[in-house]
Amino acid sequence: MSKLRTKSIKIIKILSSKYRLFFTRNLKDKNSKLYGKASLDHAKIKIVDAYPAMRQNQTIVHEVLHAITDEVGIELPEMTIEKMGGGFYAFLIDNKKLIRKILKEEAV
Repeated sequence: MSKLRTKSIKIIKILSSKYRLFFTRNLKDKNSKLYGKASLDHAKIKIVDAYPAMRQNQTIVHEVLHAITDEVGIELPEMTIEKMGGGFYAFLIDNKKLIRKILKEEAV
């Protein structure tokens, strides 16, 4: 299993809020296992670190989408978040040069 580089990040900014990012060995919701969970009322995102780095990163994107939709006041079905999260994660991975360029230009 590859080591996740984002584990050192403790705070992430999502629009006007700062979310605390936690890594944990396991999470459950009722009787099902989870890869992660956003606690929007408490501005926390928990990610299960027992999975490969790619799965953890996909889960971070997924949970961030939950936080964004909450911040802007949109309620989307879980299936929509799953599909958008997968698509956005693929976009980030497939367009690294573009992402770097955007980040570089925004830093100026």
